[in-house]
Amino acid sequence: SFSFCLMTQQSRPFVLMLPPPNVTGVLHMGHALAFVIQDVLIRWHRANGRQAVWLPGFDHAGIATQVLMEKKLIKELGLNRHQIGREKLLDETAKWADQKRSEIRQQMRVLGLSVDWSEEFFTYNEAIVESNAIRAKHSRVVTEAFVRLFNQGLIYRSQQLVNWSCALESAISDIEVETREISGPTRLPVPGHSRPVEFGRLHRFLYPFADAKGDDDGVVVATTRPETMLGDTAVAVHPDDARYASLIGRRQLRHPLSPTGRLLPIVGHASVDPNFGSGAVKLTPGHSRADFDIVAETPALSETPPLTVFTEAGVVGADCGAPAELVGLPRFEARDRILQRLIELGLYRGAEKHSMTLPICSRSGDIVEQQLKSQWFVRCRGSSDNSSSNSSGGPASLAGEAVRSGQLSIQPEGYAADWLEWMRRTGDWCISRQIWWGHRVPAYEVLDSNGSSLGWLAARSESEAAQAARQKFQSTSSSSFTLRRDSDVLDTWFSSGLLPLSLADWPDLDPPNPSRFPLSLLETGHDILFFWAARMVMLTQQLTGGQLPFRRVLLNGLVCDSRRRKMSKSRGNVIDPIGLVGQGGPDALRLALCSHRFQLDRVAFDPQLVDTCSRLINKLWQSHRYLRPRLSEAGLLGRADPDQLLDEIEAAAGQLDK
Repeated sequence: SFSFCLMTQQSRPFVLMLPPPNVTGVLHMGHALAFVIQDVLIRWHRANGRQAVWLPGFDHAGIATQVLMEKKLIKELGLNRHQIGREKLLDETAKWADQKRSEIRQQMRVLGLSVDWSEEFFTYNEAIVESNAIRAKHSRVVTEAFVRLFNQGLIYRSQQLVNWSCALESAISDIEVETREISGPTRLPVPGHSRPVEFGRLHRFLYPFADAKGDDDGVVVATTRPETMLGDTAVAVHPDDARYASLIGRRQLRHPLSPTGRLLPIVGHASVDPNFGSGAVKLTPGHSRADFDIVAETPALSETPPLTVFTEAGVVGADCGAPAELVGLPRFEARDRILQRLIELGLYRGAEKHSMTLPICSRSGDIVEQQLKSQWFVRCRGSSDNSSSNSSGGPASLAGEAVRSGQLSIQPEGYAADWLEWMRRTGDWCISRQIWWGHRVPAYEVLDSNGSSLGWLAARSESEAAQAARQKFQSTSSSSFTLRRDSDVLDTWFSSGLLPLSLADWPDLDPPNPSRFPLSLLETGHDILFFWAARMVMLTQQLTGGQLPFRRVLLNGLVCDSRRRKMSKSRGNVIDPIGLVGQGGPDALRLALCSHRFQLDRVAFDPQLVDTCSRLINKLWQSHRYLRPRLSEAGLLGRADPDQLLDEIEAAAGQLDK
């Protein structure tokens, strides 16, 4: 089943990169499965006389690591990150990460992995002083890649809606957003709130006409998020809905909680479902992608700016024109106050249970908010005017074509269709994070003598940024402007997406070192196919003129318990691979893992199988101890032809039977 990974040029080393475990804990069964599969491949190639290189390393896991470190500091010192300061936090986190790397390194040795430790890498070293050249160069690779992609027009800064964790006060990636389905009223704990918050209700209230003549003279809207009504800028209906067709573009609604009496136009849009709720939906473009798109597609709203209701910490801000008594309230406490006020005004029309999908931050347990923020993005669909992209469709199109043309193969083959669909639908990638542990964005804002922004530049150093600013803004003196480096850091996936280049000595060698690039194979879990493998392909192609970081991808499934349930602490079904090694030895665990069809989406693992494998291995060992001296006496050891040796052993065994 591994025959697809063989290469015709046997003189070239077989090169694998270990998917770097996060420095946030210990190895789990998913790590054990992937690592054992890779170890089998490496040992098989070595046994066949081929040089094989297995590159181990660790991922700094930006948000996940900082969340754990902040909790540790609060528990031990009673200080948050702002009180301790950036430099001190980075120093403490670096020490903690180094300790975790040491622990995980020991666990990998317990599993018997034959990695090349002399080539160990770490995806973040800005806060760590180390002599190992492999570790020390990755930060420079990240900076170089950012600058080149910025100059190509593939990295840009823009104000867009992003996934926002109010608890972390940072943008988060799609992979850090989990979903929870609820079928009706459900109370859940939310960070920053002293009591559980209820979700799963569809609330209805009346927006009165600007010239309302009675209590029911207006339009009823339905929403699961009444707290965002402070940022409503319009109400949308289906243009063919007979109930509202005569109102479109002719009548306006008055915002009942706006101190200035803000007016909301009624617009028509085909995406509105007439059968949902009242058939009229409130538009909050500052907190909803769907609403943002409707506003962007509606000419009558082209001059209407979106309003941001919540601050970065998730409390009601003053910029949306909220009443003074609501400003500063946590968003879900504000919901209760708003509903109460609507009841007092006679505008509330009741609620009903409603099934919904809640976006939850996997790092903090917070309800993810859509926030309009200025962030850094990688252009995935389409290329800019100054881009040197090899495809007019952009990086995603080029990566999709690699699979479509057969240059890149994915096994199991069913994932190839998923790859093509993801590349077709993916949007631009937000790569900036509002934390401290990570690669700081190598971008500088240029400010004039009055402090007004002239624009942004990407540069490898502040001196390079100053020189670029003088050229771009035609200034002969640095005194006419100042530079302010972005305080944000880059998404961890951007950093790890550059590992194939970093491990191949890029950009010192351009093209990359042919003995390390491309990788012979990528073996990893199917759950990070798009978040890691896809981004490695897109970034590498753009930085190397279309070359692939690997031509084969082998995916393993998710290790579950014997009932195919995901492992979790709450279920109590988490299996510790190191504990299983203590139970039956590393070979027994490795054999147990290899006995499964690891390419299934879910791999049902029963720990009792380790005992069975341990007994089998013991029998093999005892057989070896019995046979070896006898084979040695018979002169059958050390033969060059294993087939001839087996024939002679079978003949000897036949004589023993007689």
